[in-house]
Amino acid sequence: MIVDTIRQKCEKGIILDLRKDFDKRLMSPEDAFGLFYDSATFSKTFSFWPFASFKTDTDTVEVGSIVTLSFTFPPFRYQVVITDVKTNSLIRGTLTSGVSGELVIRVKEQDGIVTLTKVIHVKCPSAAKHLNAFLSCYYQHVPFMNARINKYMKQRNLRRQVNEG
Repeated sequence: MIVDTIRQKCEKGIILDLRKDFDKRLMSPEDAFGLFYDSATFSKTFSFWPFASFKTDTDTVEVGSIVTLSFTFPPFRYQVVITDVKTNSLIRGTLTSGVSGELVIRVKEQDGIVTLTKVIHVKCPSAAKHLNAFLSCYYQHVPFMNARINKYMKQRNLRRQVNEG
């Protein structure tokens, strides 16, 4: 029964949709985009050693860049090959290394509200890999991303206060 459910999920895949709205005074579109575009900011903000590690092969995410996401429990790793970048609005990539799928990150501004959306659609070739992917990186994905973005904003605001004061 559980194997059939996992097999069905393999066929459909997992879709994760994160949406976060910010007041433009607290997070500009450039800052929201920079969370993922600037490799150092991305790695520092979202890596959570020893459980999760995120690395890119370039200083900024450009078409052809490879982003590697590694998790320790259960051990799982995949890569995203960046296929499209529109400065301050879009990053799109294809998932590889044992999984297939797509990553889309969008930043939009309307009426003083900056909206960051991140959609990941993951398909796995086997039930075992699918279960591993689900357990290792997607079970707590949205709370993890929200917590890391909130931490980034607090640290950035403290740096601004120190520099202004």
